[in-house]
This record gives sequence, C-alpha cells and structure tokens, in this order.
Amino acid sequence: MDLIAVGLVTMVGIAAATDVGIQKIPNILTVSGFVFALLVHGLTGSSELVGALLGAAIGFILTFPMFAGGGMGGGDVKLLTATGAFLGPGRFIVAFLATAVIGGVMGVIAAARQRALTSTLLGMRDLAVGTARRMVLSSAGTEMPTLEKEGAVRIPYGVAIAAGAMIGLLY
Repeated sequence: MDLIAVGLVTMVGIAAATDVGIQKIPNILTVSGFVFALLVHGLTGSSELVGALLGAAIGFILTFPMFAGGGMGGGDVKLLTATGAFLGPGRFIVAFLATAVIGGVMGVIAAARQRALTSTLLGMRDLAVGTARRMVLSSAGTEMPTLEKEGAVRIPYGVAIAAGAMIGLLY
C-alpha cells in the first residue's frame, strides 16, 4: 500500500470515528491530512501536485456552498477538500458522488428512525426550490432549512465521506 492510500485511510478512518463519537471532525486532522497529501504528491512530481491541488479545489468548490447555506458542517467541507488532495480530480469525483449517495441513504434512514421522513423530504424540496428561485430570480423566497433548525436530522457525514473515499481510492 502506498503512502497516499495509508494517509487517506488513516485520515478518513479517524474522521469517521470522531464524527460518530463527538460529532466533530478536528481541524488538526483535516489540515495535517491536506498538507501530507500535498507533500507526498509534491515529492512524486509537479503533475501529481497539480492534480492534488485540483482535486482539493474541486472538493472545496463543490462543498463550500452547502456549508455557506447551512446544509453541511465545516469539518465535512475540510475533510472533503483534503480527500480531494489525496485522490486528485478523477478519483475525487467518484468519491464525491459515492459520498452523496451513501450520505443520502444514511439521511433517509436517520429521518425514518426519528419519524421525521416526511418533514425531511419536504425540507429538501424547499431547499431545492429555494435555491433554484435564488439562482433564477435572485429572490430570497422562504427561509431555507439548515442544520441549525430545531428538529433537523443530523448524521455523522464523516462516515459517508470515509466510505466514499474508499470507493474513490479503489476506483
């Protein structure tokens, strides 16, 4: 197993465990993982470093708007950005899509277990309609659902990220 694989597996494994245990993904973990990925890729060659930076940029660009809108935690954004640095753009897109599917399934299961499936699905509809309305009409519309709202269904998304990262690594 190469250093990139060992570093990625270690980072996402610890992140998943801490997200389940304390509902937090520590900055020291994501920042050190990001730096490690850049160092290892940089030692491999400039094209590898460029790929790592591009993967990280894609991770940040895809997730920061969700954080800014209140639908994703900052630790998740940083973990996905660091994951992008490990995997590079191609494998990261696979990991990101797998993460989204796995996270969606986890969210539906959690909502059903909390007897909040209908309200969660309606909230997702409101979020999609509100986002589209803001993009097309530049109007705020109704209040957007966020993680901060009372009754919001929360899941340890670090688990979904870890699973998605493993799929991206093996792709």
